[in-house]
Amino acid sequence: MCDARVWERPRKAKGTNVVRLVGKSRSGTSPVEYDYAARFVAAMSPDPAMLMTFLFYTGLRPIEAFALRAEDVDVDKQWFVVRSSKTGQPRGVPLHSFLCGWLPALVERGGALFRTPRGEPYGIVQDGGGGLKTAIKGARKRSGINDVSPYTARHTVSTALVVAGVHPHIKDQILGHAADDMSRHYTNVPQAPLIEAINKLPAAAFEKLPWVSAPAEWFGKLAEGTGKRNDLKKNQKRA
Repeated sequence: MCDARVWERPRKAKGTNVVRLVGKSRSGTSPVEYDYAARFVAAMSPDPAMLMTFLFYTGLRPIEAFALRAEDVDVDKQWFVVRSSKTGQPRGVPLHSFLCGWLPALVERGGALFRTPRGEPYGIVQDGGGGLKTAIKGARKRSGINDVSPYTARHTVSTALVVAGVHPHIKDQILGHAADDMSRHYTNVPQAPLIEAINKLPAAAFEKLPWVSAPAEWFGKLAEGTGKRNDLKKNQKRA
C-alpha cells in the first residue's frame, strides 16, 4: 500500500552536555610512590608491616601472601613459589634483593611465612584484607594516609615496573597474569630476567624501617599508640 520506511539508528549529537558523575575511587585501585608507601608501612606494627612490605616488592595478591609458607621460599636463589594462586596453578616469583636481607628470619621460624602480632597465621579472606584489616585501619589513623590498602602494592609494583622499562611479558609473569603451560614447568627454577626486573623497584625508603636490620627481635611488638594487649604481654613474659 505504501513504500517501506527505512529506519536509522539515531546518532548521539556532538558536544552533548550529558555530565557523567564519577564517584570517589576505591582505596587500593591506584599506585603510589615508594616513599609515600614507606611512610604508611612505618605506622604499622612490625608483623603486618613485614607482610605489607613483601607485597610492595612482589606484587602478590594479599590472599597469595597469606598462604605462603617458609618452605616455599628460597632466599639464596632469590625465588619463591606461590602454590595457591587465583588461577589455581602454582607459579614462581622472583625475590627483590632487599627482601633477601630480612626474610631469612621469617623462613627460619618455619610454618606460615607471615603472622599476626599474636603469632597466628593471617586469615584468608577474599574481601576486606583478611587479617590485615585492623592493621590497615590503625596505620591510617596514625599516619593520616587513607588511600593505601593491601592491593595498592600490586598496582604500585605493576606501574613501577612499567616506568622502569620492564618488558610487558616479564611484568605479567611477575604479577601472575601470564602463566602458560611451559612457564609452569619452571615454577621452581629461578629465571634471571625476572630477578633482574624485580630489582628495579626502589628500596631506599623501605630500608629505613627500624625492624629491617633484625626482624626476629620485632616479632609480636606493637606500633606506638596501639591499644594494650595483655595476651602479648603474657607471651613476652613466657619467652
